Amino acid sequence: MQQTKKPIWATICSLVAIAILLKLGFWQMQRLEWKNALIASIEFEYDKPLEDAIINTDNIAAAYDEMAAGTVYRGMVTGTLKTDALRFETGTPLNGVPSYNVWAGLAIDRQLSVPIDLGLIPYTIKTQTEDALLPFNGQDFTFIVTMRKPQDGEKRVPYMLWAESHDQLAHIVEGQSKKPELRNKHKSYAIFWFTMAGVLALFYLLRFAKDWRKS
Repeated sequence: MQQTKKPIWATICSLVAIAILLKLGFWQMQRLEWKNALIASIEFEYDKPLEDAIINTDNIAAAYDEMAAGTVYRGMVTGTLKTDALRFETGTPLNGVPSYNVWAGLAIDRQLSVPIDLGLIPYTIKTQTEDALLPFNGQDFTFIVTMRKPQDGEKRVPYMLWAESHDQLAHIVEGQSKKPELRNKHKSYAIFWFTMAGVLALFYLLRFAKDWRKS
């Protein structure tokens, strides 16, 4: 009676593939935990009283350092607006039209100068926006802003602020900073990878288990 060869290579390949699929599943579970924490932090920031989150030169560094990577800090800041040297960067489409993010300067407590994103404009009115914002140069404003910490935790250009819509500027720029709506599908992704690992393991058993018994 001829002895059946042991499916060694099939076993090795199957084990490696199953291990990879399981690793992907556990990675998605880690992502799920991270995303849940991120959503909880955002909910906290948008529910807290803004009176308890005044950003100034004395606490901005501490507030940034206490933020977890990839999260936001929402508060109120007062400073002198600098609109004589605006910066325009390509932004997300505004009502289906290509747009610019409008960046100005803000001197917090007339000391620390930081870039502030005032919002979006259609790309066709760049010059008009510069003219419309110039009269506000040197005026004091109080903004509701978010400060964001990159996922790598590194600090960019000392600090960057994103302003919510301001009554005095709403007719010029559309405030971009709004409560993020994050999707959280990592649980579904984890279930998918774990299911694929289970299917592969079942296929291996149905196809090769008898070869091991016969050998």
